[in-house]
Amino acid sequence: FSLGSFGLAVSTLSLSILSTNILTFFSYNLINLSFKNFIVHEIVVISFYIINILLSKVVALFLLNILNLENNILLAILTFIVYLIIALILNYRFSWLIGINKSELREFFKKIRVTIWA
Repeated sequence: FSLGSFGLAVSTLSLSILSTNILTFFSYNLINLSFKNFIVHEIVVISFYIINILLSKVVALFLLNILNLENNILLAILTFIVYLIIALILNYRFSWLIGINKSELREFFKKIRVTIWA
């Protein structure tokens, strides 16, 4: 297929997800938990972040178009910044995506704030 490094990245990621899911399947069966809930959660989380990636790139391209700039490095940096902002908002708004509740998240932010300003 001549995919080069992209193909290597896709195959590595696919193998990682597959092996993790196989191990998780056996672990969930061992302790009598529903594997279906895990898979649904995994698909929802991955979908959220893929949509975030696509949205971030569109926003970054739009902003660079407004500024009339064509720079791949600036595009990558701007995409990362937009992705980070959206991810932080999504993680705060939908804290169940990362497996914690809002009170735990607020406590975590308090600890960060105290650590930074201490």
